[in-house]
Amino acid sequence: QITTMVDMYKAGQIEQANEKIVDGRLICTYDTNTTDLDKGYRLVFSFTGNKLEKLDYMVTTKGNPTLDASTMDDLAERCKKLKETTGGINGINVSCDYSEGKLIEKQGFTYAEIDAEQLDSAYSEAGGTYPQYTNGQDMDSIETGMNASGYTCKRERN
Repeated sequence: QITTMVDMYKAGQIEQANEKIVDGRLICTYDTNTTDLDKGYRLVFSFTGNKLEKLDYMVTTKGNPTLDASTMDDLAERCKKLKETTGGINGINVSCDYSEGKLIEKQGFTYAEIDAEQLDSAYSEAGGTYPQYTNGQDMDSIETGMNASGYTCKRERN
């Protein structure tokens, strides 16, 4: 068995446990529960050479279809407004999927294409704040910040 493992390692079929992934994705998740709503956050950072290129940000909000309808409607409306105000901006894609008691809001950022000033004003107009990352930002600092904020993060190859 040991010989087989050594042969597999030499053939590149087994990664070293401490080998840092510098080309791939960092997937961070966080769940919160309030009295009324459950929210799940999922951020997928894509990077090459340990430098940020893209972010796919998804928030899933669940509430009671009857009791929380007004709150959920407001959140869906805010998402819709964000989608409208960012519609003409390169490098960002917003989608809102609202069904009874559940809202899935997705935001995709391709940082090389984004005019940060234009995006800031669009988010301000829509009443939101967008994740303040920049093209080529060091992934180690992003990962450290996400972990410090309570997210659970994992790197994986594409």
